[in-house]
Amino acid sequence: MGSACGGDDSDSTDATDAPGATDAPGVTDAPDATDAPDATDAPDATDAPDATDAPDATEAPAPDGPCPGTAGCVPANQPDVNQDGQVLIGVLSPGDTNDNGYYESFVTAAEDFASERDWEVIVIDRLETADVAQQTRNLCQQSVDFVAVADTQLTDAFLVAEEEICEGVIFYLSAGAGTEPSPYYFVTDEDSRVSQLVTGYATGLALEALGADRAAFVGGPDLPFVATAYDNWTTGIQMVLPDATTSITLTGDFDDSALGQEAATAAVDQGAAIVYTYLGGATDATAQAAAEAGALAIAPGTNRCGQEEFGLSSIFSPGDFFAAALNLLDTGRIEMAQTITFEVGVDPVPTTIICDTLPGAAEIQAEVDAFIADIGSGEIAVEDIIVG
Repeated sequence: MGSACGGDDSDSTDATDAPGATDAPGVTDAPDATDAPDATDAPDATDAPDATDAPDATEAPAPDGPCPGTAGCVPANQPDVNQDGQVLIGVLSPGDTNDNGYYESFVTAAEDFASERDWEVIVIDRLETADVAQQTRNLCQQSVDFVAVADTQLTDAFLVAEEEICEGVIFYLSAGAGTEPSPYYFVTDEDSRVSQLVTGYATGLALEALGADRAAFVGGPDLPFVATAYDNWTTGIQMVLPDATTSITLTGDFDDSALGQEAATAAVDQGAAIVYTYLGGATDATAQAAAEAGALAIAPGTNRCGQEEFGLSSIFSPGDFFAAALNLLDTGRIEMAQTITFEVGVDPVPTTIICDTLPGAAEIQAEVDAFIADIGSGEIAVEDIIVG
């Protein structure tokens, strides 16, 4: 998530600490998102189930040098880059790829895309930072053509990309906002400041519909992107309800359900009508605790509007980004050192969906869609609003 400095109590908001949770320090400015280079329109990803096309990108002239290993080069023989007769995709994830949410969407996208083409997928999840290098070498030893890294927490994989054992393998980073690509990998990203501002704006409209003015944010570890998400979400809420208050609780773990449940219950007891469960494997249990206490939850990353405990879904699924990257691989158009940026109001994702559990959901959705469109058109100068 994708997908990080955490925020202690924001000056304008109250904060509730979960027992044993690490307090977040002040927010560190997030680096600006990197624009995607101009390029020829990608053909529609009609073969991939639910695949999202990558934003427009321009193929660079073929430079001299090894590829991967040369900025702007297009690796030969995509998708079977090692020409062994099979396409093998390796996936590295720090989170549980059965979390029914963010990290699972990453693997589901790969498996759905691969199954249509008789490709194979190898998944290594719950990966600790100390193990990244060795597990990356293990994938390369299995003759993978492509290694997908699900999160910036695992960027040590890209040091291994330069080793002889991984020669010729294409590396890819999803949700890599602020990460500079190199001749050995390419990046898809989005500006999470903008997407979370939109989710906050939608939350403000939802609070207004509920006749409430308080919301809570339950996050995991003390990481910069968590703090940035909270700050921009709060800013979006206060665009609708200037006097609204928010609180943040960091449990220290995206997957610890017990701490998430305790934090959600405490937040609702203090008056929160909506709880943003900005978590991984703990999302469902935390959302259920919020619902039992009388609040609606916000789903992080994927559309969970089919479940009654959720009132909104903040869509920044890495699976959508991954599907676009795989479509480029399938059509032989991956370019090394490229950044492909998905933009609010320009591309289908990121976005925010209002669930039918909220009163007046259709009307709220129309207001959110108009806000998104105004960002995309430039009518709203979002750079003057976002934080970090």
